[in-house]
Amino acid sequence: MDKNINYKKIFKNIVGHKDGKSFMIDFGGDQASVSIFAYGKVLKELGIDRVPRINSLVQLSSKPEEEFLDKYNIGIRWLYPGASEKTRDLYETYRDVLDIDVKSEIDKGYISGGSGKFFYDEWGVKWKRSAYYFEMVEHPLQGKDLEFIKKYPFPDPSDRGRVAGLKDELDQYNKENQHHVYSLSQSYGGLLEAALWLRGFSDFYMDIASNNKECSFLLDKLKEYFIEWNRSYLDEVEGKIHIMAIGDDYGMQDRTLMDPDVWRRHIKTRYKEMIETAKGKYSHIKWFHHSCGAIYPVIKDLIEIGVDILNPIQPLAKGMEPVRLKQEFGKMLTFHGGIDIQNLLLFSTPKEIREEVKRVIDILSQDGGFIIAPAHNIQANTPVENILAFYETANEYFLKYNNLKS
Repeated sequence: MDKNINYKKIFKNIVGHKDGKSFMIDFGGDQASVSIFAYGKVLKELGIDRVPRINSLVQLSSKPEEEFLDKYNIGIRWLYPGASEKTRDLYETYRDVLDIDVKSEIDKGYISGGSGKFFYDEWGVKWKRSAYYFEMVEHPLQGKDLEFIKKYPFPDPSDRGRVAGLKDELDQYNKENQHHVYSLSQSYGGLLEAALWLRGFSDFYMDIASNNKECSFLLDKLKEYFIEWNRSYLDEVEGKIHIMAIGDDYGMQDRTLMDPDVWRRHIKTRYKEMIETAKGKYSHIKWFHHSCGAIYPVIKDLIEIGVDILNPIQPLAKGMEPVRLKQEFGKMLTFHGGIDIQNLLLFSTPKEIREEVKRVIDILSQDGGFIIAPAHNIQANTPVENILAFYETANEYFLKYNNLKS
């Protein structure tokens, strides 16, 4: 990495939609990483003698190594929340599950059907190991009435453990390279996801369809939790970051998870308050929203409530074609992602991947508004040569379009 590259200036041009072609590359966070099983092979191929570090436990995704970020001129650095006191206590209970030997996992490879190991998180959701992931198998509010839900103890969003060391980490990044762009990674899903995880999918979809008291109470309580959590997170770093990232899935492969009008009535209004509260104090931050799937019907709504960066631009989902999105929303949104992980990176040749990466860059980087990344975490069985073809091509055009030397 050339430490003279001013990523902050490039980022400002991108989100400001400056005339001409401009984009950045990203790797990290909860939605643009690589499975530890694939990343181990990448590091080996690049001669980086290191075992992958786990970023997201339930996704078994990787934290990026600085050598990788430097090699491909990736100028965004992600900061992650720490563990609350309750989570640290649970760690002691489930140490045999949570102390994952990454090297052993990689050597062993795919675990058909999972291992049967499980843990409970601080919300009371039970997660069970299933091959490359942990899957939810129990929801603490499933089948419970309103009175039970009202008494159910939520985690403390202001627990100091969640932000311990964040400011020091940010200061260290700035000492190493003052030109980086900084992003705060999310905490625990978003409004809809957290409600589904706590209440159970069937129960909460019945709640939201019938507009019952359980639905309203739970969403309001979650909204207040996330408002306080975001406040604590941003205050800890004194707002000295560029991106605030939240994930909340609203889409399937071919449609939204619910009727868009239902989403507008229950989720949009509350989410708007979350964003306004954070930006009210730190107006410079760019709000990054992750939602998988076919969410075209609600993109305009997300822009209306203050979303600045939309991830992951899943190109095989209905209505999410890059050309269409750029034409309709390119002056109002920065797109993050765009490189298909469902088919392209898994099954194409490196030559085909280079061609597609170039095509997507040409479409989405016009007048800025694009940060290239995988359209969610790169999967465990993705060929290493395909991953490298993606990042090599992205870096080649990053240097070209920003008039930088290789």
